[in-house]
Amino acid sequence: EPLTLRVGQNLASIPAGSFFEAPKTAELSMRFSDGTRIEMAPRARGRVVTIDPKGAHLALESGQAHVRVAHRPHASWRVSAGPFAVRVTGTRFDVRWNPEQDEFELELKEGHVVVSGCVLGQGYPMRAGQTVRASCRRGRFDVVSTGASAASEPVTVAAVPSKPELSGSAQPSAAAPSEPAPAHVRAPVSRPAISDQALAFRSLAEQGKFAEAFATANAAGFGSLLVHASAEELMLLADCARYAHDTQHETKALRALRHRFSGTKRAGLAAFALGRLESDTHGCYGKAAEWFRTYLREQPAGPLTREARGRLMEATLRAGNMASARELAGQYLQHYPAGPHAGLARSLQSGQ
Repeated sequence: EPLTLRVGQNLASIPAGSFFEAPKTAELSMRFSDGTRIEMAPRARGRVVTIDPKGAHLALESGQAHVRVAHRPHASWRVSAGPFAVRVTGTRFDVRWNPEQDEFELELKEGHVVVSGCVLGQGYPMRAGQTVRASCRRGRFDVVSTGASAASEPVTVAAVPSKPELSGSAQPSAAAPSEPAPAHVRAPVSRPAISDQALAFRSLAEQGKFAEAFATANAAGFGSLLVHASAEELMLLADCARYAHDTQHETKALRALRHRFSGTKRAGLAAFALGRLESDTHGCYGKAAEWFRTYLREQPAGPLTREARGRLMEATLRAGNMASARELAGQYLQHYPAGPHAGLARSLQSGQ
């Protein structure tokens, strides 16, 4: 059976595919049934891509995470952050990703990991006590050590590879699970109109090479993928566009997902993502509120219901509708008195 995941103070169970965001002033705890623990630093954001019997894939969109993976036979975990990926079996490390500054950092406290992606090529093996800092934009990575060996440990610098690496430890194994799709879209998809180059973007995206995957998708025909790609691939396209800071293509992928797979869980996730895009990127709080309402209407008991209620309240307030925001605050506190938006809800009710 796949592992189970519980999040937050109330230890709410969430499925694969769920987005999450830590509160502004507190950590968000993630507890897996095998004993693995992840503490998301305040304001950190990400998504649980897959969960299976051997482990999970966590995509860190921004911020810092403290990871402690339980030691188990055949354990397989992955943490991706922008174009970088970390593969582990049992270890403890801190990982940080700043997409605006294109800065990746991993401090390995215990065990061994292999970090791949972008300037790291096929993968860089790390040992406990080392810290790696990397940037695709600057075309280099540095490795430093702490402790007695720090003085003799040289700084390692690498240039950006001229072509994407698709072999070696950076390539997912044949047994690596893909994100489960809804049952009614799980059948193999026939794509006679899509070239092999167009399908190659998925392999790059699953390695965390989002910039290269986005470039590959564009070169092969982004519009063709919007018409023929599966629901899972459309969500990957949106992720790649987001990391490339191309909100226009991100929006196109999300809208195509909603149009072609209307009524599915991923279509609901796309509505939430469109609301987040309108709020966080465009500052269009009225449009954001409508998308969050759409998600709640389509998935009233979905995995992002609490987050959608909180963000709907916040977007409504920022759109200038105080009366509706207060009404939403009362509804939020009724369902989630200890939720991440509870402080805002109480301040609205008290008139502060």
